[in-house]
This record gives sequence, structure tokens and C-alpha cells, in this order.
Amino acid sequence: MSRPNTFVFTGILALLGGVMAFMALSKGVLLITAHEGDIYHLLDILFRLDAGQVQHKDFMTPLGILAFLPAAEFMERGYGVGYSLLAGQVVVAAVLLPVIIYAALTRLPSLAAYIFGVYLLVLIFAMIYGGAGVETSVSMQYNRWAWAIAFPLVVLAVLDPIGRDRPWLDGLIIGACLSALVLLKITFFLALLPGVVFALAARRDWPRLIYMTAAGAVTFLAMSAWLGYGFWIGYLSDLLTVAGSTARPYPGVSLPELISSPSHMVPILLGLFAYMYLGKSDRRIEALAILIFLPGLVYITYQNFGNDPKWLMLFAILLLALYQQLRGSSSLGSETGIEIPILASVAIALALPSAATLGLSQLRHFARSDEIYVPMLPQQIGHQDILVQANRAFTMNAEIELDRREPYWHKYSELAGRGEPISLAGTEFPRCELAAASLAFLEGISADLETANLPENSQIFTTDILTVFWLFTSDQPLEGGAPWYYGGLSGLENADFVLVPKCSFYGLMHSVMIDELNAAPVTLYPVRENELYVLFQVG
Repeated sequence: MSRPNTFVFTGILALLGGVMAFMALSKGVLLITAHEGDIYHLLDILFRLDAGQVQHKDFMTPLGILAFLPAAEFMERGYGVGYSLLAGQVVVAAVLLPVIIYAALTRLPSLAAYIFGVYLLVLIFAMIYGGAGVETSVSMQYNRWAWAIAFPLVVLAVLDPIGRDRPWLDGLIIGACLSALVLLKITFFLALLPGVVFALAARRDWPRLIYMTAAGAVTFLAMSAWLGYGFWIGYLSDLLTVAGSTARPYPGVSLPELISSPSHMVPILLGLFAYMYLGKSDRRIEALAILIFLPGLVYITYQNFGNDPKWLMLFAILLLALYQQLRGSSSLGSETGIEIPILASVAIALALPSAATLGLSQLRHFARSDEIYVPMLPQQIGHQDILVQANRAFTMNAEIELDRREPYWHKYSELAGRGEPISLAGTEFPRCELAAASLAFLEGISADLETANLPENSQIFTTDILTVFWLFTSDQPLEGGAPWYYGGLSGLENADFVLVPKCSFYGLMHSVMIDELNAAPVTLYPVRENELYVLFQVG
């Protein structure tokens, strides 16, 4: 098997990583053109951490501590939040680069190694989740980082080492990767663990399994010593709350819709074909491992925003490596074994649009002028280095129900299947959902709250997904609240007031929260109403 030259390969990846780091940090500002709501959730968490709050204790989130720790560390040292988010990506790349290089040099032939290394650096530094758009945003960065950890994890677990065998080092890296996924986004850990364990156990690779387990145990003890065992209890509680919530069980389409869609049916069929062809060779364990990984990889895609099947590139890399190992062997089940590289080529072709979007996103961000952008946090001194496109920040577009508002269209309301009007404590609310203008929404309501003469440090529960008014006022964040709504009215027990916007950013969750408030054992008294919101005092 043709392996990449160690020094050339390492030098190329280090140079590429350095160029990407320079492009990220030399810009001076972070420009956002999409997913502002998710960015505000991210900012909510980062500023809570900067204020000394502890994740899973003072606020709720199903995401692990590593999703925010890189940026939070820079903020603690006085850097602006925009710079901190970009510098966090540089730190993640620096930490993962040795793992990426090691996995490539010990498992992959030249072509697969370079695809592997370049793609993962692009993934870490990307300024968008994937897809095929031209937007720039660092929202959901934890998904990209988790994929960047998953690739070397799977490669090290499935493929035999090339050259010197180091079971202790492989096992420690595999265990560290699994531990990182637990502390980043546990969906990846749960989905990939069965395949990892099978791949090692089927080869009776007990040393790697033992070292893997040891690395996990050390991580558990280290985190417990740092944050206490209560950290794990709080994390588990948050995960169980989300698992039992019906508010947003998945971020895109349902699982049956995903599996039956052409964009995912073809990749799944590729995986099944690969199992069939590899199963005819002497690589049956690898074939079974790919088959076991497949449902988990599809489930990760289902749980990630955009339903972008990034595992296609991993699948292609595995096939290219296995083909090199089997090339010239009649055990492939045909004279040439050409089916395997064909499947790998198709997988790369299917993954290429998303990969191109990821790669070009940083170039777009670097080349864009900030003339048409405004600060996302105008009130936060020292943190005005994160900017949003002005037209997205202030364009007040909304989706409303005309068949409820306008007498002429009312006759169609019943035919359209409209439900009952939503109301809380005797106050009826229109069904209205904003399409943009997150900054205008936050500034408008926050400015009005500042004139409401509320008691100092009032705790406000908001029936919407955009709740970071405290970053625009002198108030404090809701103790025990959730920056994103996951059901269960988190933080309501500490609230002095309930704020209900008359036009929300997520109509479904807005109405679900109102329904839950109506069922909750609390008494609410309206104390302030205007065209923006109704404010209720908790009795």
C-alpha cells in the first residue's frame, strides 16, 4: 500500500491549517449572514459562562461543555466574543491535527489520507454547517467538530494499522475521541459506540478495548474532580428532559421522511452495496462494521440541522483504504474489484457539493466587507466584533394568519384547519411568526422593558426561542432557564414575570409554551401590554 510521506503530509496539513487560522483571525470581526437565532443562543450560553454560571447546573442544555469551552476560555481572558469564537476553531484544529495526522499515516493510503486530512481541516474551520448555500455563520459548530472527531475514531477502529502496531496509543486515542464526543454532543457517542466496540471485539483486539476503556474512565474521573459528580447528574437530567420533550424531537424532517428521500436513500444503498461486495472478500469484519455503523451515521444526520450526510466522505475514505488492501486479490469477488472504487467515487461525488460549501465558506467570510453589517450586541462593550447583515437584523417580515385577522378571509379559517386561538390568563394572542429582524426584535422589547420600572434583577421567563433580552438590558439571565426551549418550562420556578411576545420567532414553540403555562400550577396577572408583548407577573 502506498503511504503518504510523513514529513510532506504533515507539512502540507500544518501549512493548510496555518493559512486557515490566519484567515480566521486576521479578519478582526465575525460576519453572520444566517442562523442569527442560533447565534444568539450561543451568545447567551457564552455570556452565562463568562458570568460564572456552570453548565447543566445554572442553565439547561443538552450540549456538552466542549461545545463552548474553546470560545469561553478566550472570553475569560478578555477577548471579544467574535474573536473568541474564531479562535476557538483554531484551538480545536490545533488539538485535533495530531490525531488526524496519526490516523491518516497509520491507516490510509496516499489518496485517502490527503482527502481525509484536507476535508477535516475544512470541516473544523468552516463558516457554515454545510448544505449548498452561500451564507456564513458559526452556528452549530459543535456538529462540525464532532464529525471531525468521528472520522479518525472510525478509521482507527475499523482499519488495520499499516506498519508498526501501537495498540496502547490507538486505544487511548479511540477512548479520548469517544470521551470528547460525550462532552461535545452525546448523539455522536451513542450512535458510534456500537460500531467501535464491534470492530475491535470482532478482531479480539482486547488491548485497544482496554486502553479505550481506561481513557474513558480517566476522563470521567477528571471531569468529576474538576466540576464534581453533580456535573454528570445535571448533564443526564438535561439529556433526559430533551429526550422526553415533544417540542422539537428533530431539527429537520422525520426519520422515515429522511430515509425515504432520494438524497439519503442513495447513500444508504451505497452502504449496503459496500457491505455486499466487501462481504465476499476476506474483509468481512470491516464489512460488518460498516453495516453496524450505517444506522448510527444516518441517525446522526437525522439529528443534525440540515440533514447533511457528511458521513459519505468517511465512507469513501474507508472504501479507498480497503480497496488498496485488497487490490489484486481475487477475494473481492470479481476480476478487478472495480465495484469498491466505483462506490467510493459515487460517495465522493454525492458529498462534494457540501464539501465545496464548507471549503468556500471561509473564503467568502474572509473576502466580505463589513460595510453593510451591524453589531449583534450593541450594548456589550468589548464584544462588538460579531456583526450581522443589516437587512437581516432589521427587516420586519412575518408570517401571519390572514384568515383570522381579516373579515374577508375568515370564511376559509375552518377549511384551513386552524386550531383554537391561543390565549394565556384570559389574554388572546395572534398567531404571528417573524422571518428575520432578530436584532430589531431584541432591541425593541429590551428598550421597552427598560422603561417598565421593573424591580432590580427581575427574572423573566419568555415564551419564545429568542430570550436574550438580558444582553440588551441591565437584567440578569433567568436562573435555571434554557437558552433554547426543550420543553418543561425550565426556569419558570425562578421567574418573577412571564413575557409573551405578540409575534414570536418560532410560532409552534410559542404556542406549545403557552399551552404548558396554562397547564402549570401558577397564577399569572397581566401587568403591562403594548404592541410588542404582554408581561405577566407570577403570583
